[in-house]
Amino acid sequence: MAEREITSPVDLCRPDGRLDPQAVGWTRCPLHRANLRGWGRAKRWEYWGVVTDRFCLGLTASSLDYAGVCAVWVLDRETGRTWQHDAVPPLARGVSLPPDLGGIARVDAGGLHLELSVSRLRATAPGIDVDLAVEPGGESLGVVVPWSSRRFQYTVKDVG
Repeated sequence: MAEREITSPVDLCRPDGRLDPQAVGWTRCPLHRANLRGWGRAKRWEYWGVVTDRFCLGLTASSLDYAGVCAVWVLDRETGRTWQHDAVPPLARGVSLPPDLGGIARVDAGGLHLELSVSRLRATAPGIDVDLAVEPGGESLGVVVPWSSRRFQYTVKDVG
């Protein structure tokens, strides 16, 4: 059974918090609005992985409602040296995730400061200062996988 391609913006959830059947399918660009309802139910992650000839970079901003799990990790491929700073703020205090892709994800917790958007990635922590422009362009793949009307997964993969 082939899933349908979604070509216009759609809410993930109905007003009662259940998965909107119109949101099930896949997209070539971010079209889902993450209008999640219910405390303790949302596990939201914004992750960026960047690889260049010299550096590898990982940036994570997440909210599990009861905690945030946030990090910056840098590898210098020439020297093998790594830098990392993690923050796990209770109740995800200091973590702000946008309702849809294209907004800005922010973290200000435990000495870690992140600002992640489709056009710029910024991270500061002790010994780390990253500021990267993201090139606009290409397609991404977004998929909503339903397990039930209350349990589902929404994932977007983007190549930058």
